[in-house]
Amino acid sequence: ADDALVTTATELEKSNRYYLAVPYSERNDAKQLGAEWDKNAKSWFVNASEKDKFKRWHPDAAMRQHINLDPHEEFKKELQKVGFIIDGLPKMDGRLHRTKVEGDKGAEKSGAYKGFLDGIPAGFYENHRTTARSNWKSSGTSLSDNDRKEMIADAENKRIEREMNAAKQHAHSARRCAQAWELMKPIKENGYLKHKGVGVFGVKQDNKGRAVIALRNEDDQITSLQRIGENGFKSLKKNAKKSGSFHKLNPSEFKDGDPIAIGEGYATVASVVEATNIAAVMGVDSGNLLSVAQTIHRQYPNSPIIILGDDDVYSKTNKGRLKAIEAAKSVGGQVVFPVFREPAKGKTDFNDLLKFDGAYALKMQIGAVVSKAIASTHELQKKRVQENALDVLDQTKFQANAMTR
Repeated sequence: ADDALVTTATELEKSNRYYLAVPYSERNDAKQLGAEWDKNAKSWFVNASEKDKFKRWHPDAAMRQHINLDPHEEFKKELQKVGFIIDGLPKMDGRLHRTKVEGDKGAEKSGAYKGFLDGIPAGFYENHRTTARSNWKSSGTSLSDNDRKEMIADAENKRIEREMNAAKQHAHSARRCAQAWELMKPIKENGYLKHKGVGVFGVKQDNKGRAVIALRNEDDQITSLQRIGENGFKSLKKNAKKSGSFHKLNPSEFKDGDPIAIGEGYATVASVVEATNIAAVMGVDSGNLLSVAQTIHRQYPNSPIIILGDDDVYSKTNKGRLKAIEAAKSVGGQVVFPVFREPAKGKTDFNDLLKFDGAYALKMQIGAVVSKAIASTHELQKKRVQENALDVLDQTKFQANAMTR
């Protein structure tokens, strides 16, 4: 597993690209020398080891000095006004980026933005914590085609460098996590699990008595470890990859075609497993549900996906509900939220439902959604069979007509 993660970082380094600022009129010259076009970045690039042959097209910050305001700096100031915490400069590459905002804790990233350098630089941002959202347009001078190409090339080179560094850090942290996991002992008594009223599903403990959960990617490689103290404090391995990482509580129950439940925290998902024995996945937090749901859907394309949403109706944004709905929609799945006999602040997830309303209430609520998900999947599969049969019939008619001509 470790070798595979190291290989990922090595392959990224081997494919390292250096982006060029090539004017449209000189594109053929660059192409003849070996430059290639990246249609997503809208920029020419070469292998970094060959960049010296293309010095005439190296990004040069001096070429941009005549612009009244650097759009990166201007956009950053706008984002900071609405509470964004930006490390360095915002990425203006036309992609959606998530970042921390004031009030975020731990790994939370409640800010989203997208920036463009085409023509007059512009962008969009949304602070999900305060609900502030707006379009933005630079007040500075329009970028010439050459200036725009220059900035795109410079931004892409920096992005590649960041990705290389992140991949190396992820590979190193994954190795350390796998080594630590092997040395840990099976969990015995744990205050956190006892307090939550749930059992052990693939959990170990460290020498401080904390519950430890191994997070893995879709290739079953350990990517990170989550530690949970007796007081409920959770921490992830520093510099390890969280995005798309998850923990299968009962791996033997996973079969393509059978329902799969995905939730945020361990206690929430463990509560559902004990009540229903459904195949279930812990996705760490609400921000990770989307990528985990998509990964599990790729692994088990015929399985109905059920998202176990946290529902903090007393919070301002109710991020758990929003992210759960988003994840379910992305895979054509179902989403379910706990319904309490006596709603109150602090009652938000299915572990709370287990503690306050009992296992029967939990089983009935999950069971109803599972039945709905299975029926919906069967209907979709039936429709696909009918469509395939019609395709075969049409093809047969086409071949018959062709033979009579």
